[in-house]
Amino acid sequence: MKKIRTLLMMIMILIISSCGGFGKEMKQLMILQTKIQKKYKVSIVKINLVNNNVLNVTFVNSQYGNYSDKQKDSLAQDLGLFCKKEFVTDSSLKEGILFLQQEQNYGIVKSSQQAGYPMKF
Repeated sequence: MKKIRTLLMMIMILIISSCGGFGKEMKQLMILQTKIQKKYKVSIVKINLVNNNVLNVTFVNSQYGNYSDKQKDSLAQDLGLFCKKEFVTDSSLKEGILFLQQEQNYGIVKSSQQAGYPMKF
């Protein structure tokens, strides 16, 4: 019984120590989200980091949904450069996508449409 308890303690220590960088990246993502909201004047911004190098940013119900495709591409490029500059972590951003999402609530039903535009770093 004592061996099992010791083994479980060692496993827990390994898991906790391997997650140390996770908290730092989450904090940096929250800071980045706030900076994006202020710069682009968007109230709902969702950010997702995939495999430590792919950044997905979603603007929900923003004014940018009415832009032309050329303007949306330009917005994505600008956002990519902004994120590369402002997101300070050990991860290296290789690619990213700006999603423009429109949501509508109809009582108990929710409808959403989304389009993605690649960001370049």
